[in-house]
Amino acid sequence: MPGKGRRWRAGTGLVLSIVAPALIVTACTADHQNSDTTRSGAATATSSSASKTPPPTATAAAGNRGEAEGSPGSGGGAGTGQTVGAQPGASGGTDTCGATLCGTTDRQPAPGALWDPCDISAADITEQGFRSDRKSALSGSGGVSDKSCRWQSLTGKSELTVTSTRQTVEEFEQSGSYVDFSPLSVGGRAAYQYRAAQDTNKIGCYVGIPVPWGQVAFVTRNIQPDAPEEPCAAARRLSGALIGYLP
Repeated sequence: MPGKGRRWRAGTGLVLSIVAPALIVTACTADHQNSDTTRSGAATATSSSASKTPPPTATAAAGNRGEAEGSPGSGGGAGTGQTVGAQPGASGGTDTCGATLCGTTDRQPAPGALWDPCDISAADITEQGFRSDRKSALSGSGGVSDKSCRWQSLTGKSELTVTSTRQTVEEFEQSGSYVDFSPLSVGGRAAYQYRAAQDTNKIGCYVGIPVPWGQVAFVTRNIQPDAPEEPCAAARRLSGALIGYLP
């Protein structure tokens, strides 16, 4: 019996020595497979999550470029179809001042009323070659208290504007908006002939006569190149003919 027991224990030990390593290897293999499966699942989930995030599209990028090129305040350029500073112009300037006195500002009202040039009679206007029925009142054109009146010539090629303003001849000269000042006498009274600085084509002319409230300016402008009278000659003639209306 003792011999049998020893042989049984020896056989059992042999079996255990063979089975135990096999079980360990099997367990390790299962653990390794489970680990690989877990990592594979995590990788798949990450890939799936990443695929749900849409990448930037070419359309969006193009849209951003379009906004940059055509945005307001970019000074024209791409997307606007405009050229900054491109303004139509003539080869020479013209007198666009007329009854709207260039470069003058309204001052505090001086005592006394302004004479209204529209009070000149229709007969006197017609006698000087202008249409009394084409009279335009232009009150407040140079400053809020100025009074002006304009008539078109019978030929339609020139116009006369008479402006009563509180601005003096000296203030006109200091403004820099008028040039070529020269003194002259109109009906025995001191006066000044001058032009608008912008009028490089010399289609207009002014004769300013000082009065107690400022000056009265007789302004002629040729609106057609074949007007029959040179504008300064016309301004001198008309101021001399109508000076009797001034105080």
